[in-house]
Amino acid sequence: MISCHRRTLVGELIVRAPGEGTYEIYRIANESPLQFVSEQSGHFNQSLALAPGRYLVLADCSSQSITIYPGSQENLLVHRLKFDPPTPPSPQDSFAIQCNQSEKTKSMQNLNNRYQLFLLHGKWDILVGMVPMRIDFTTMEPMGQSKDLTFKLAALQVAKSDQQNDATYFVSPVDRMIAATKYQHFGSWEFLLKGRYHVEVNGTTMEVALEEGEMRTIKPAILKVTTSESIDLTHPAKLKGSPWMVEINAGHWLTFNEPYPILPGNATIGINGSSQVLEISASEDQVIDLKARSIFVNSNCAADDIPCFGSHNISLYEPEEPYPFVETISDIPILYIDQSKPILLGVEGSRDITYEISPQVRDRQVQLGYLRLIPQPQHRLGQTTDLVRIITTGLPYRGHSLDINLENPTLMPLIEGTYKFEHFISTSGPDGERRGNDRLVTVEAGKTLELPFPVFISEKKWLSLKKSLIGPPEPDKVQAKGPANPAEKSKEL
Repeated sequence: MISCHRRTLVGELIVRAPGEGTYEIYRIANESPLQFVSEQSGHFNQSLALAPGRYLVLADCSSQSITIYPGSQENLLVHRLKFDPPTPPSPQDSFAIQCNQSEKTKSMQNLNNRYQLFLLHGKWDILVGMVPMRIDFTTMEPMGQSKDLTFKLAALQVAKSDQQNDATYFVSPVDRMIAATKYQHFGSWEFLLKGRYHVEVNGTTMEVALEEGEMRTIKPAILKVTTSESIDLTHPAKLKGSPWMVEINAGHWLTFNEPYPILPGNATIGINGSSQVLEISASEDQVIDLKARSIFVNSNCAADDIPCFGSHNISLYEPEEPYPFVETISDIPILYIDQSKPILLGVEGSRDITYEISPQVRDRQVQLGYLRLIPQPQHRLGQTTDLVRIITTGLPYRGHSLDINLENPTLMPLIEGTYKFEHFISTSGPDGERRGNDRLVTVEAGKTLELPFPVFISEKKWLSLKKSLIGPPEPDKVQAKGPANPAEKSKEL
């Protein structure tokens, strides 16, 4: 009697499925807030004895609540989903499914390399390789029977080459219905549903359309941007705080002198801090070796003069372009890629004077010297200095400086070489002519050449200047410093 009474206090649950497998079951102690008091595992197609009450049954990507009554048998139906890859999977290959297993428990499932799922009867949304899939068993005939559904997968891989280290590629759906991206190692298969996908490798992308059962292998190109062995790539980071990096497709960064796989197609290559870009076209298995050029502007600082290093702003220009494509500092290798045209180099402090570097030159070091221009005010009747400047004498030097300050000394950094010092004087009178005179000056690396020059000012300004000076020199002595007549001016300069 006792045994029969106990049997009437329990019920049974059978979860019917088209194959072997297990499910989880939780007893619900309270619905709000949701509380579980026990957990069990059951086997498909086998009876499970349960105490009367409310239960939550969990299978793959699905769940269902059920009430067990004393002495009753409850049945649930499970269906099988099969995903058929076009080639036998290896442990390195990847197939991913994501789903919400239960709204009640807010539980998610991430199923990796599972090619067979058992889902409870109902409507379910799953993410198969980043592609949303809705499965509705409630509309499938015949009703009341377990279903076996098979989906053929496609396979995608980016091939691995001998010139690269272990790397990953990224895959995402083209339609972007859901923001999902999957990564995979080169040489391994990614199994996906048919559809259109973006593939990304090191900032390069391409679109592929996959059909059921298709196997697609993409052979990457290899890109390497090299510098000369003599270039110290650690030096820029020490002075300007960041190293030179290769930029591909405006946003992805690569290191110099390292081989990188990239996808076939067009790409733009640049260097951080530079607006100059080089367009390339890559094909499968192609090896692209770009040779970076460099310029080093040496300020010739003393070894212990730390603030001197990097103290000059340097600009690089393309011919006929008004704005520089690189603005950086001295005393570091300045890197750029384009080898199709000459480059013009400018130094802050000698604006509009540039130095041309031929496209045939890969690495160039230039030396800075200094010109100290010292104005010396003088008065000469009817004569006024209206312009003083430094001009270049020919290639590789170009241009001329801005007007020199006529009141205070100017220290002008210049690339070593020979320049012209130009001095223009306007004369008063009915003709009001303007005369110019020039002389050659040679700037040597690491040296400062002092160049005093007369600045002829008006009588009014001269008298005002005399009043501001303590113990000004006699007018005849000041006049004696200059030439006796304008024709002798060239001897002084």
